[in-house]
Amino acid sequence: MLSIGKLAGGAEGYYLRAVASGVEDYYLGSGEAPGRWVGAGSVRLGLAGVVSPEQLRAVLDGRDPATGKSLLWVRRPDRLPGLDLTFSAPKSVSLLFALGDEQLSALVRGAHDAAVTQALGYLEREAGEVRRGKDGRDRLPGGGFVAAAFRHRTSRAGDPQLHTHVLVANMTRGADGRWSALDGRQLYLQAKTAGTLYQAALRDQLRPLGLAWVLNANGTAEVDGIPRPVLRGFSRRREQIEDELAAHGLSSPKAAQLATLATRPAKQPAVDPVTLAERWRARARELGFDPADLPRVLDRTTAVPPSGEVLAATTDRLLGPDGLTARSPVFDRRAAIRAWCTQLPAGASVAAVEALADGLLADPRVVPVDADARSPAPGAGRSFARATTVEMLTVERFVLDTAVAGQRVGAGVADPAAVEAALAARPGLHPEQVAMVHALTGRGDRVQVVVGKAGSGKTHALAAAAQAWTASGLPVLGAAVAARAAHALSIGTGMPALTVARLLAHADHPGPQGTPRGLPERVVLIVDEAGMLGTRPLARLLDQVHTAGGCLVLVGDHHQLPELDAGGAFAALTRRLDPVVLHTNHRQEQPWERAALDELRAGDVPTALAAYDHHGRLHLHDTAEDQRAALVTDWWNRTTGRPATSLATSLATQLATNLATDLATTAAPGGDAPVLMLAARRADVDDLNRRARTLLATHGH
Repeated sequence: MLSIGKLAGGAEGYYLRAVASGVEDYYLGSGEAPGRWVGAGSVRLGLAGVVSPEQLRAVLDGRDPATGKSLLWVRRPDRLPGLDLTFSAPKSVSLLFALGDEQLSALVRGAHDAAVTQALGYLEREAGEVRRGKDGRDRLPGGGFVAAAFRHRTSRAGDPQLHTHVLVANMTRGADGRWSALDGRQLYLQAKTAGTLYQAALRDQLRPLGLAWVLNANGTAEVDGIPRPVLRGFSRRREQIEDELAAHGLSSPKAAQLATLATRPAKQPAVDPVTLAERWRARARELGFDPADLPRVLDRTTAVPPSGEVLAATTDRLLGPDGLTARSPVFDRRAAIRAWCTQLPAGASVAAVEALADGLLADPRVVPVDADARSPAPGAGRSFARATTVEMLTVERFVLDTAVAGQRVGAGVADPAAVEAALAARPGLHPEQVAMVHALTGRGDRVQVVVGKAGSGKTHALAAAAQAWTASGLPVLGAAVAARAAHALSIGTGMPALTVARLLAHADHPGPQGTPRGLPERVVLIVDEAGMLGTRPLARLLDQVHTAGGCLVLVGDHHQLPELDAGGAFAALTRRLDPVVLHTNHRQEQPWERAALDELRAGDVPTALAAYDHHGRLHLHDTAEDQRAALVTDWWNRTTGRPATSLATSLATQLATNLATDLATTAAPGGDAPVLMLAARRADVDDLNRRARTLLATHGH
């Protein structure tokens, strides 16, 4: 994997202190291996071989290491000295390096170094750019990285962790001859791809060992044959980070970065490597893995490059519905590279993977979305140009063409008397909701789209429309992506509702004559939370409804939760058709809260949070344990009618009112609104339930 950190001024001392005095051999040196200059920019400055402290400090300060003069045309006071690119081997590879004999360790170390060199070369070509002109609009290729590589063998917890820090100075020589800062954003945008390429190149370099690999969907892999408990036992640094995340109830990648910094211990002082190796071997035995059994992990397979037939079949799979467009309707060169890495268990060189990706992009089944999607020139233009597949376009075209052609065809038209009766039964409907019922039951469109923000009363209005359709003799069905949403739709409208997956399986199931059962004739199918519905299942539903001569009603909000699969069709239909739009929020009573939710929906999170904080709605605690305790205490106090003593709730669940959450509900005394505890994670839900039940049992309930 590859992680990137910003280098603070003076941080170069940490790496220099860890360097041995010219001693490279693992078993003879007392420190880490000495740093070495890498990158085309280093060559340009005459830097080669072992890194000296004076040279490193000079380039991180933007100065010529030979003359001491500044190389930068513009020097900002808050200038970033450089970036730390850390390439880390999988834990199982680090254990091969740490527990193996001298020959095995040397081979693994060499494979790691070669993979780092290849991945760094990719970053130089694809991310080593500078910006020029007003607001940096003009982008120029750079002259390579000025970088120093420091290979280390241990984690901060003292476990085996073969990794290399590449300190990239924040400067390069642009194609115009000027030295300036790197466009650091490109490095971050390429980090995931470069890390995946490093892993593929590492597996390729280790091919002579005959290793079998357990490949994960994200491109990482571990050596097959080293038990998972052993991997965990040598991952004490990871456990420290996970404990920190658990203490604060967090799980995001950004939170993991912060937890890494918060729990970072001082680097352990250098120890005799022989003693260190013996400690590692003893720990391995304690974990049930004898290093003497390590040869059993080797020579398990004779990995050969995949044949042309295998590569062709893989290309077909990547360009099919379960490939590159399974989760997103478009992809770029970076996604193609990562996809190929996940399809190559034995790995491949970076050059080979790039060639496969470029070959895929040149396939006639790939359709460029951006003009330069097939440009052979390196750089960000090539990396980020988007493309899609003919198959994806065909599905999208079917949805849009069928919906546009199906306007005013008489589908889903209800008896006007039935419509008025349904409305009369609900005198509290807002004029917007009444207009929605008239539109849905009177237009006659094959596809009807309803867009409504949270709290706008979509379900209440749908209940009136469903009553009118049913009274008019039209079969009405409901569906939603999530089972909970389908259940809520059924409860709120009175019509039967299934998940989309179950509804499609039922429709495709053979009937008495052996043909697919399909949907009832003239059916009105209402899909709630349609903004979460992927394009392919939407197309299948539309095909079923069209065959039945019915009406498809899509209800949702494309500004809220996104699709789980490749999507965009719902948003496109809101532009192509004449959607019914509900603007009024009937759920929140306070004007400020309605405004805050509108700001949240529009993506202005800071303003929305500030409003909640101003009105006393945000209550923070140091740990997740304290937060859950306060939340249950407040739930109990409100439920029993006593004054609340505290209120704690996660920011995410406080504001994400439409997030699929588990609810623990208890009616408050006097028939007031239910008291709710919300949590986004099942572990938190379980903990809240246990605490609540303990309180209930303690008080005889």
